[in-house]
Amino acid sequence: MSRAILAVTLGGKVTALKIQRSIGGELFTLTKYCTGDLFRPIQGSLKTFMQHIFQEYREIIMVMSCGIAVRSIAPYVASKVTDPAVVVVDEQGHFAISLLSGHLGGANELAQTIASVTGGQSVITTASDNLGLISVDMIAKKHHLHMEDMEQVKKVTAALVNGKKVVMINESPYDIEAPGIEQVGIPQLEAMKPDALIYVGCKKELGFLRDDIPAAKLIPRSLVLGIGCRKNIEEEKLREAIDTFMEQENITLAGVKAVATVDVKKDEPAICAWTAKKGLPLVIVDRGDILPIQEQFSCSDFVKKTIGVGCVCEPAAYLVSHGGRVVAPKTSFNGITLCIYEDIRMGN
Repeated sequence: MSRAILAVTLGGKVTALKIQRSIGGELFTLTKYCTGDLFRPIQGSLKTFMQHIFQEYREIIMVMSCGIAVRSIAPYVASKVTDPAVVVVDEQGHFAISLLSGHLGGANELAQTIASVTGGQSVITTASDNLGLISVDMIAKKHHLHMEDMEQVKKVTAALVNGKKVVMINESPYDIEAPGIEQVGIPQLEAMKPDALIYVGCKKELGFLRDDIPAAKLIPRSLVLGIGCRKNIEEEKLREAIDTFMEQENITLAGVKAVATVDVKKDEPAICAWTAKKGLPLVIVDRGDILPIQEQFSCSDFVKKTIGVGCVCEPAAYLVSHGGRVVAPKTSFNGITLCIYEDIRMGN
């Protein structure tokens, strides 16, 4: 974790150094206070310098007044998903204030750590923490889940802190800890009439839910998309096949963590281009690893004669998912075969 610790007074330097010696980090101070090798200089104005700090560090500790800190970071605050954690500490270390990105960035936890170092008091203002509730974004962070729609996340969190009835449907293979939130099955929803829903799973559309109920979708990145195709398949045909397949199976692409194929397809232009555009890793499976298990899957004599193994997409996805479960079985699309397996290991 990259961490910057900034101080703008001589007294602040002492507190910053105390924090740094306990939890680590890179020290910065005003050029006029830069003596020795411990502190690096703040170049130019603090507000200008903070642009660099915001881009380069995921945790920022500012030993200074809240007013100075707020004015210096204001131009760079963008989103709770991307903003770094910012904690403001007074010169004497009496208070460590979680200022920005308390949940996803970890500023709340960082403030508590700093307070234990300085002997001060952490100041946490997020409503869910003060009410003893777990927020939607903290559930996502704890279990490494992707939040699809932040507006829906905000609505569901608001329902939680306002004492509304929020339930969870968990269609993932993982145990999701959410103290105080009842976990239910789809058949129970109609009778319960919840005010908001947390959904954990990889469905693209939640057809079981009324449109007027806010739903935060938390998606585990646990799926492996297996691909087999004839040589030099057109990229557009592959894209159309994948889009159709995901739509038919009602699976969101956000749940896919990797694409798997066989070694003879490692340079297949369409597969390489599609995975690159989607930012997905392409995992290549050796035919020697498929041979011992190919009888578990539907095989083709033609494929076996052509490349030496009788099937591609299913054994490749199975192996890359570490022997996971079938989510969407093999489907053929005119020279393309696709399937999806899910890695059922927690924290995969």
